[in-house]
Amino acid sequence: NSKPVAYIFKYFYSGGRLGKGGYRYKKKYLNNVPIPSVQFSDMFIELVDELIEVENKENTISIENEIDELVYSLYKFSSDDIKLIEKSMHL
Repeated sequence: NSKPVAYIFKYFYSGGRLGKGGYRYKKKYLNNVPIPSVQFSDMFIELVDELIEVENKENTISIENEIDELVYSLYKFSSDDIKLIEKSMHL
């Protein structure tokens, strides 16, 4: 789970809205989400392990941001793309 992938799914593959902020995640759409090759999987594993260990949601923000940055680089998003995604995900 990351802002970049949530954005991709929300705007290109979701099956419809659920309430004010939810989206229907259907398998047939998930199968179409492009998944780039992960070249630094150890970094993801370490960050996810840190997330699992943290009890307080407020303490996870910096870890989540690190994961988002890794995902942005995987998808090779431009700085303009990142600004658009960040803006849309903070609504």
